Amino acid sequence: MKQKMETSVRVNSQGNSRQKALADALSSIQRTVLKNTDNILLRIEPKYITVISAKVKTTTERFLFLFLPRKREYFSVV
Repeated sequence: MKQKMETSVRVNSQGNSRQKALADALSSIQRTVLKNTDNILLRIEPKYITVISAKVKTTTERFLFLFLPRKREYFSVV
């Protein structure tokens, strides 16, 4: 009754750090695979993972448009 099945999945994620964005993308693989199939899956193993695009958005926040500037970075991974 064991069957092997291969499928390709593309996931997107965002986070405050590179590690968080990548970890969120890897954890969303299982949700995406289970959503797209009707079979009961015992084990999901990624064979090949590649990052298609990784973007960093940097913004500067200021208190009252003048005081205490700080840079915030948001990372997105596809």
